[in-house]
Amino acid sequence: MLLDHASVPDAILRPNGEVWVYFVNGVPGQHGIWVAKSSASGAWDIVDCVRLNGRFNGNAVDPDIVLLSDGRYRLFYYEGHFVGPRPSNEGPHLIFSAISDDGLNFKIERQLIAVERVTDPSVVQLANGRWLMALSEGGRTLLADSDDGYDFELTGVVVELGGVPELAVLADGNVRLYVSVRGIKSVVSGDEGQTWAVEPGTRLSSSQGEILADPSLITTSDGRWALFYKVAPPPSPPQSG
Repeated sequence: MLLDHASVPDAILRPNGEVWVYFVNGVPGQHGIWVAKSSASGAWDIVDCVRLNGRFNGNAVDPDIVLLSDGRYRLFYYEGHFVGPRPSNEGPHLIFSAISDDGLNFKIERQLIAVERVTDPSVVQLANGRWLMALSEGGRTLLADSDDGYDFELTGVVVELGGVPELAVLADGNVRLYVSVRGIKSVVSGDEGQTWAVEPGTRLSSSQGEILADPSLITTSDGRWALFYKVAPPPSPPQSG
């Protein structure tokens, strides 16, 4: 275990070789996006909270972090209503992006898309320059895309296998989508996200009945793959009458 009271992790390998994990902090009074990093001893240390336009926003959650070609960091996130008053009519869920030089202090760019009931954005840039976004809608995943990385529209493609997605562009140009469904499974696309094929087997499962979800994949400095994920206790059995 790397972190306690943490959810929806998203990892990134920084240019200096450090691995940073962005996560939603579940500690009371600290709800929102925080960052932890690996240390030489193998321990994980909290770096700081993420600030958006100079402020910590407890309603910003579900981080997805991307290192751009110019060395800046781009954060995609869902902004909901978790602290403070809740509106009587919540409306569509809003997905935003923000930009940063240091990975901690971000300037909000804009709202990218608004879709009913979605959470947990995962975004990659394809070889053709287009951007592909996966969004969780409960137990399934919706796909959206964009020419410029800002104006996203739903493609109409839905992956029914599972939700809380993670996109990864593979070396051969194919795209893999990891989803949470009684463990973590995956589908793969050879046509930039238009069609998906279920890959056999399960990428990660638990023999203890724990819930494994919220996958995040990176390539490490030695060329291996590392998968970060959330573990939750197994559901409680129903109480007999």
